Amino acid sequence: MVFEAVEQAARLATSTVAYAEARAAFTRKEMRGDPRVAGRRQAVSDLNGEWRGFVRISVSNLVAYRAGEMAERYALRGFDAIHLASAARLGERFSDVHFLAFDARLVEAARGSSVPVYERA
Repeated sequence: MVFEAVEQAARLATSTVAYAEARAAFTRKEMRGDPRVAGRRQAVSDLNGEWRGFVRISVSNLVAYRAGEMAERYALRGFDAIHLASAARLGERFSDVHFLAFDARLVEAARGSSVPVYERA
């Protein structure tokens, strides 16, 4: 589903906190011996190369406050709320934004916040 969404997208965007989250995930997977991670160094190198191609939404005060409100309203974890608030902010600037997540609670929060969710065609 991710690859399909990426192929269809004109632009890819994410919150800047995604970088730290990805690096932390690579390390956790490496420490657990997860075979899906070829190697943390290669994964970080790939991330660094791909990162330049993303539109990155900074965690401004506006995004942080909105994330706080969304965290309370939808009982979201902090970084999940930041991602959703970032998508909402991006949606105010562009009409073709679609949110992609694998957490059911986060997807429902996006729908409740009127943030369009990516659906398979």
